[in-house]
Amino acid sequence: MNYTFSEMMTVAVERALDNRDVCFVGIGLPSAVLLVTDLCVMQPDPETNEFVVTSLHPEVSREQVSRISGWAVRFSTTLLETEPPTGNELEALRTLHEQTARAHIQRSIA
Repeated sequence: MNYTFSEMMTVAVERALDNRDVCFVGIGLPSAVLLVTDLCVMQPDPETNEFVVTSLHPEVSREQVSRISGWAVRFSTTLLETEPPTGNELEALRTLHEQTARAHIQRSIA
């Protein structure tokens, strides 16, 4: 199944929200509990609060993440592979994108 990095990131975040693994960060709110990039998912180490790679997206290697990152990235000892989006998730996401694009076009015409 073909999907973009953007679709992979969106689905990974949506799944985390569904699992209540995410909170929103801001003044007076708890610190970040999840980072989703186009390469991986990171979560803070419970002892150091340093973000650690806990899941690599499909077809992404540790070497890619290390090479692109601006620091010495740590990887979880139980590193997982992020589940790719399902057909239903992609269909819902693409439908939403189409509806949003149509709404923006209608606004610009009005």
